Amino acid sequence: MNSILKNTIVLASLCIFFSCNPITEESEDNTCVTQSVEKYDFKSITYHLESSESISMYEFSKVLCSYKNETGITQSYTIDYISGNVSNSFRFYNTDLSLIGNYLDSIYINIPVSINTDNNIILSDTQYLYKMGVTDFPAIRMEETISIEPHQTIIVECLYQMIKYEFGYTAVFTEHTSGKELNISGKWEGCFLKDIYPEIK
Repeated sequence: MNSILKNTIVLASLCIFFSCNPITEESEDNTCVTQSVEKYDFKSITYHLESSESISMYEFSKVLCSYKNETGITQSYTIDYISGNVSNSFRFYNTDLSLIGNYLDSIYINIPVSINTDNNIILSDTQYLYKMGVTDFPAIRMEETISIEPHQTIIVECLYQMIKYEFGYTAVFTEHTSGKELNISGKWEGCFLKDIYPEIK
């Protein structure tokens, strides 16, 4: 057996001897021991108003539909002002994106939904997934049924008034087994439907 073949066999034997699963570590008796992975549960979150400019308003308008009654009788027509036209949304920001999905998996958190006259931030009853990126969720459904006269054509437009909040936040999480706390601070931004102003032409 030539020297090159001998060296190849020796190297292959060493690789087999020292190999171990990448997510495990080797104990003193040369057995593979799985490393523990820290996972955290949600404990609490507090939001705070960072400045007087943290609350703003904006508007946009949209043509929702047009409809022509081509019959000789009066018809009823239901207008859905919300579905497919506007939604609420929010997003969390923090500087350490590696925490999301690694240590914080499927964490659900209460979010701000309004602020009262005393500048107290009101939180939602529903909890939402804590993640980076935008989360959309439905606004309150608003419908109206109108009567359309024979041979009448209508065009429905709507002005949507939105309110935008920008808050700082500090979230506290606890590790499953050790109870160790993890604190994450960042910013939260939310846009919510405040009012609608429909116009039927």
